[in-house]
Amino acid sequence: MTTPQLEWMNFERQHDYGFNLGGVIVNLKGPAPDDPINGFTISDTDFSNAITLSQQEAHGPINLFDISWPCEIQTPNSIEIQGSVLATFKLFHSLEFGLPTQGKIRNQEDLQLAIINLGKLCFEDEKDCTTFYPQSTSDLESHSVNGRLWHEALTGYLGGTMHHDLYTRLNDDLTLAIYINLTTFWGNQKLPDPEHKRLVFESILDFLSHIQILQPEDVDPDNPPILGLHSPFREEKPIEVSDVEDIGW
Repeated sequence: MTTPQLEWMNFERQHDYGFNLGGVIVNLKGPAPDDPINGFTISDTDFSNAITLSQQEAHGPINLFDISWPCEIQTPNSIEIQGSVLATFKLFHSLEFGLPTQGKIRNQEDLQLAIINLGKLCFEDEKDCTTFYPQSTSDLESHSVNGRLWHEALTGYLGGTMHHDLYTRLNDDLTLAIYINLTTFWGNQKLPDPEHKRLVFESILDFLSHIQILQPEDVDPDNPPILGLHSPFREEKPIEVSDVEDIGW
């Protein structure tokens, strides 16, 4: 019996996204956004307006955009959709993690502790349902993609919304997060089979490999990066020239 072939999106042929997130340039390739994107530049003023600190809590991250892409199964008779990756991009200010680190995340260890603390803030008081969130660094999985670390945390409610959250540190103040919903592949009543999850994550890691992050000092002022959403690259096909001699009418 022939094993069905999984067909994933070719990100090289997808849209180009360019963001300026507090001076850090983030470029990625992906399908068209699910909804319009409000802005591709996030400034310190935007954070001042979005983050309202009180004695107990902070406002929350800035939602950037949502995208999704399918996984197809190709058989001799048809092409079927196995499931879709649903991804929500969020930008966190370090103050929003509630860490006693003077509002800074200076290294990967700080970021891991911040992710754990965020899970506790969101889920620790939930008593009436089965919740998942990282309670120690051993509950986090780290992915190294092109030399950049992404820390993965499983969070959510069994039977409800479950996410595989991916976090990467941009600087002391900013963290980029991608909340991945994969319940169309295996439902929300159980945790995924590890091998099935590994196969699905092949496309997610491929997506992460197309993300480029530039610090302000690495940006060429004479050739600044293009911001915004750009149409996908389309290969131009040569025009076929007929060997038949042109006939005048």
